[in-house]
Amino acid sequence: MRKIFLPSILCVKTLAVLAVFLLIGCNKDKDPDNKTTSISSLKSSNLAGAKAAFITGSNKGSLKSSTDDYEELKFYKVGINNQTQTVTFTDDEGNTVPAIVDYVQSLSGKYAVMRVYNEENPWSKCVFIIRKSDGQLFTTPETLENNGTSYDGDPLGCFTWDGGDGKGIDYVKVKNIKSDSNGNLYYFGGGYTSGGTMHKIYEKNGNIEFATIENVGEYYNFNAAGDLLAGGGDLGSGLVGVWITADGQKLGSEWLINMGPEYPRVHAGEPFALSSAPNSFFTIDQIFDDTNPLNLVWEKSVLSQYTVQNGEIVREEVYEFAKRISHFLPVSSRDGIGLTTVVATDGLININEVCVIKSPNEVQYVPVSENSHSGNHMALMNLAVFSDRYMYSFYPYEPNRNTISRFDPQTGTDTPNYYTLPGEYSLQSVWATHDDVLTILAEKGGQSTYIEVSANGVAVIHDTYNDEKVILRSAF
Repeated sequence: MRKIFLPSILCVKTLAVLAVFLLIGCNKDKDPDNKTTSISSLKSSNLAGAKAAFITGSNKGSLKSSTDDYEELKFYKVGINNQTQTVTFTDDEGNTVPAIVDYVQSLSGKYAVMRVYNEENPWSKCVFIIRKSDGQLFTTPETLENNGTSYDGDPLGCFTWDGGDGKGIDYVKVKNIKSDSNGNLYYFGGGYTSGGTMHKIYEKNGNIEFATIENVGEYYNFNAAGDLLAGGGDLGSGLVGVWITADGQKLGSEWLINMGPEYPRVHAGEPFALSSAPNSFFTIDQIFDDTNPLNLVWEKSVLSQYTVQNGEIVREEVYEFAKRISHFLPVSSRDGIGLTTVVATDGLININEVCVIKSPNEVQYVPVSENSHSGNHMALMNLAVFSDRYMYSFYPYEPNRNTISRFDPQTGTDTPNYYTLPGEYSLQSVWATHDDVLTILAEKGGQSTYIEVSANGVAVIHDTYNDEKVILRSAF
């Protein structure tokens, strides 16, 4: 491992991701009494308190999903004392269970996910959720009943998919896995889409449970009260934005899908949440003079607030922006601050400003450098990642593509060149976890490599361990 020393500035901890191909099934041993070879008997691991987990193999080519491309996969953890140890598994009686892991990924501060199989049947695989606090392992009743995790019909089936390009690199970005204020996980099932069946992973009576919520599309978000808002649902009267309250009540509104019912006079934006209004959702809307439908004239950008009143969703325009603000895919930081870009009055030109919305009464327009990705709308709405404090932006398709910018929503401070990869590496993607470490997926000479930038300002290139290639790494 080679170390690169950076300025001593606070960083964000991340994960690196590789999603995978179709799982056919989880092997149940031919002899049901021989638990040492039963993958479905996994109950616990020594991953409690891990800082990172990684997989090594002898693959010499580019990263691919097929297990046949690797020999002798090994699974390691980095403990809180920075010591590297082999990951082990046991059943509910404490017996060691041999297992091969070819996929691991941190999902949140509470949970991670892994895919396992045994040597006797490498094409029969199971997906397990790892509870980080104690290393306990959980899987779905469907996985156990069907002797494996299948792509269709299993809440964990989406973790068997290999991505649109066969590598799975963009999988988690597309699936947009999120945690609510209680730490429950929500994500879309299915393939390479922006919607699908929504699933929930949550804890109940000490166990991890799995639930199917709703078939939705386009987006989803939470507010601080625990309400869920998702687009493209059908509650019996056509497509609407579906608001599911914390107590399970389902409400719908045309305002929360397809730019709203008053289009083209009003172009309603995608919803987001603010911590300052825990029971609400918001959109940024463009108001047009539609006297001539063939030549709409923009008039103003407004902030609209949505609340539930007497069993109905009510929209109210609560703020008029001094500038034209983009209404496409605003994002919310983890502490509930809204972020989007400022555009020219024709709506097309990016003038490198970030609009920071803390509340309807507290809006800032923060100029950023032309070298910063923080003001790049494509980077903001498609690629920005968050730690508990910062937003990290990157855009690997233009000049400055190997640089990651950092923006602090609380203070409006932008760091355009927060971290730049060494010259021989090409940035592919970035992930951030909750405790200020970045994990970067990079490519060098056609091979994938993980770079982890820690909070103490040190970047480590994780290309090999014990002379074996690191083929996947996930910060925990």
